[in-house]
Amino acid sequence: MPRTPIPTWFFAVVLVRRGDRYLLVQERKHGQLWYLPAGRAEAGESLADAAVRETLEEAGIRVRLTGILAIEHNPKPDGARVRAVFVAEPIDDAPPK
Repeated sequence: MPRTPIPTWFFAVVLVRRGDRYLLVQERKHGQLWYLPAGRAEAGESLADAAVRETLEEAGIRVRLTGILAIEHNPKPDGARVRAVFVAEPIDDAPPK
């Protein structure tokens, strides 16, 4: 018997570290003023590619992913959310936008 697909949304969150400093972006959505670069993966995009893209879009910083800090799975009756929290470092010394 076939199972009904569960709608699932995939998000990438990026902890960017340079020495003893961490990158935050000003995020006015959802009532949060400052947050780590993050966003939903687009159709056909890997979570790693989404992490790099979101950091570039939100902060203007090109990064190299160096690890995964956490994978979170939050199932709900109407769907699920998966978040991958990546660790990254800037590729160059460009300042954030």
